[in-house]
Amino acid sequence: MPGTSAEYLALAIMEVAPETSLIPRWADGTAITEEELRDVIALRVYHRLTLRLKNPAPQRRAMKLLRSLLPKAQREQLRRNRYFIVEAPSGNGYRFLPKLGMVERVARHGRRWFATHRFCIHDDQSDPAQAMPPADLTVAHLLLISADEGVFLATANSRATDGMLWNGGYLRRLRQASVERLQEAS
Repeated sequence: MPGTSAEYLALAIMEVAPETSLIPRWADGTAITEEELRDVIALRVYHRLTLRLKNPAPQRRAMKLLRSLLPKAQREQLRRNRYFIVEAPSGNGYRFLPKLGMVERVARHGRRWFATHRFCIHDDQSDPAQAMPPADLTVAHLLLISADEGVFLATANSRATDGMLWNGGYLRRLRQASVERLQEAS
């Protein structure tokens, strides 16, 4: 039997101590499945984000610091698109998403930039209220990539974004989907 809503929430906001066994269990002794564990993690992320939204002052201060570090063109790109792109000394392009505290390696295809990998490095705070604002994480990512991209790549959690079809397949699928919608409508 899966855990109750209260148990999910307790695990998500870490009101309960993590178990010492490799397989966490619900209060009734049932093992937590991988899917349930993913739900708990998603709920934890949601809870952290809602705490940050309730107290936006740290994020505002972090955004102010981030803007002070950026050249005028990137500040304008951030204002316009809610992200900015930086070319690392190695030649790789990185898109910084300060609202999420995430970085994507991007490749240009025509006029568009497509994500090939996503990276994140985050603080390991057990108390979500004490977690760093996402824009502060972006500042850390920016400084680390600028100083030593190799250390960043070795440290960051990385995930390939093959589903984005950055090689042009994305645009072909987009056009095909719009053609199919038109055919269904007629």
